[in-house]
Amino acid sequence: MEEIKLYIELISGLLSAAISVVYDVYVGYHLAEIKLTGWRDRIFAFGLCVLAILIAIQGRWETNVASLMELILFTWYYRKYGLLKVSGSFMGGLLIDFLYDLIIVFLQKIPNISDLMSSLCTLGLSIVYYSLCVLLIKHFQRWLLQRLKDQCRKIFWSLLAYSFCSMMAVNLVNVFLDEAKPSVIVYSYLSLGQAAFSWIIYYALRKAEDARVRNQVQQQKQKELEEYADYLEQSEDNLRAFRHDYRNLLNSLKVSAAEGNVQELLDKLERYSAENLDSQALLKYKDANHIQVKTLKSIIITKLNAIYQAGIPYDFECRQIIASIPGHVDELDLVRVIGIAFDNALEESQSLSERNGHPEIQAMLYQETTDSLEFEIRNKIVQGKRQHTNLATKGFTTKTGHQGLGLANLQDIEQKYSELDISYNVSDGWFDLYLTIDQEEDE
Repeated sequence: MEEIKLYIELISGLLSAAISVVYDVYVGYHLAEIKLTGWRDRIFAFGLCVLAILIAIQGRWETNVASLMELILFTWYYRKYGLLKVSGSFMGGLLIDFLYDLIIVFLQKIPNISDLMSSLCTLGLSIVYYSLCVLLIKHFQRWLLQRLKDQCRKIFWSLLAYSFCSMMAVNLVNVFLDEAKPSVIVYSYLSLGQAAFSWIIYYALRKAEDARVRNQVQQQKQKELEEYADYLEQSEDNLRAFRHDYRNLLNSLKVSAAEGNVQELLDKLERYSAENLDSQALLKYKDANHIQVKTLKSIIITKLNAIYQAGIPYDFECRQIIASIPGHVDELDLVRVIGIAFDNALEESQSLSERNGHPEIQAMLYQETTDSLEFEIRNKIVQGKRQHTNLATKGFTTKTGHQGLGLANLQDIEQKYSELDISYNVSDGWFDLYLTIDQEEDE
């Protein structure tokens, strides 16, 4: 009977450790957006789980060693995805794991509970606890990833690291609770309280910063709308002037034609076209009225205005109504892609202009069905540019004073969506960026 109880306790402990380790690894892959694409990745994931389980089942002290070992090996193996992103994602899972360990400590202090019952309760709790945690992770995945990618990502990562160290210290103190000095116990729990207080301060500052950014964005949008309204008013005024001059111009042309003054007729037409019909100011936001997605329309207007102010010849075409963004692509991610593409084209055009070249930018937005969207932007480049395979590499740039992260950032966004594809091409002195969103292919 005692042997059966011992086996049950052993199996329960093994299953509890396995569930905990598999959860840690799952969260690391899920939050860091890492896919098991080859046999090497699968062997690494399996080996990491086995090694961590073998260490964790040795005892409560070894459980902390297993967690630290998992974090170090996982971060080292997937360091190419970014140290902050990978380590931060894994630490997020370990923090939840440490919280579970604290719950188990209090559970084991229940009086008159046998080792067998304690093992079974631990196994049942681990199944329920980690199942709920998986649901929470899926729900908050985008929020956590955004915090690990935005401008405050280093602060967020530092809080994760501090909380991780504090929780580990508390768990180690609980292991040696009978031998630890009261001052050590107080200090360990005090560090945990400091970590919690740091999170409160972080969210307070974050909320204030988000409010400031929203206000700034709102002001920028208001400025863009006012400028767009001025553009529409100017177009209306020019249209009225054209109608007013139409009859006089027509009568003048009739007289010139009747008298056989063909050259005078052609000169008048050319002069009037140059003064009225070919004005770039009137074509400043051509076709922008066909874009009904507000965020997309806003970025297009902003970038076209920047190109116009820089004096760069350009052409933008959007003949169809763009009513929505297909698939699961987030509006802000698409806006980032288009913004980076326009910035890249504008900076290259300014560089070409400084070298007495003849810059030009051509852009197009097209939507044949509600399940697809196409965006293309072309710009002339400085002769001798290296090929586009290098242009998309993180850290590579041909612009003085730039870090070369623009097009590399596009690749990071592209990897988030299976229905999104971004391609580059350099040919005949032009750089071409082509983006497609095709929901049907994703399905």
